[in-house]
Amino acid sequence: MRILDRLEDTPAQVVNHLGETLKQTSMAVALLGDESAFAGRTRSLHYRWFTDPASRLLRPESDHASQSRLLVADLHGAYARDGHASRTADLVDALQAASPEFAALWREHPVLGPSCAPKRLQHPQLGTLELHCQTLVDPDQSQRLLVFTAAPGSESHARLQLLSVVGSWDDRSH
Repeated sequence: MRILDRLEDTPAQVVNHLGETLKQTSMAVALLGDESAFAGRTRSLHYRWFTDPASRLLRPESDHASQSRLLVADLHGAYARDGHASRTADLVDALQAASPEFAALWREHPVLGPSCAPKRLQHPQLGTLELHCQTLVDPDQSQRLLVFTAAPGSESHARLQLLSVVGSWDDRSH
C-alpha cells in the first residue's frame, strides 16, 4: 500500500523541488484545491505565488511577506543544488522577469530556517486554520511529502474534520 493511500483522511501531498504538486489526497484537494491540474510554469506554486494574485487567497494577507521569503529561500536551495543550466534556473529567470517582488527578494539571498513554523490557511468556508506541516524529504531532495495536521482539540482540528463535508476548493465559489 502506498503511503498516500494510508493518509486518505489527512490533507497530504507530494511536491517536487520546484513546488509542483505530483499527487494529493482528496483532503488536500479540499484544503488547497487541485494543485496537480496546472500546466506549464503555473504547475509551480512558486511561480503562481509571484505571478497570480489569486494564488495568495489561501493565505491571510499578514502572512504574504513571510510566505514570499520562504518560497524564494526554497528556490535558492534548489538553484544551489541544480545549477544554472536547469529547470530551476529557467523558473528563477522567468520569475525575475515577471515579478519585481521576487527579483528583490532573490537579490537578498534568504535562507530557510531549521524548523517548519505553523501555517495559517484561509479557507473560504471554514475560515482560518492554523496547521502544522510535517515535511518528509527524499534523499536526493527532489520530492517532499507534506502532511497537514492540527493540534487535537483545537478549533483548527475540528475544522479540518469538516473538509470531507464541504467539498473541494475548486467546487466552491470564491
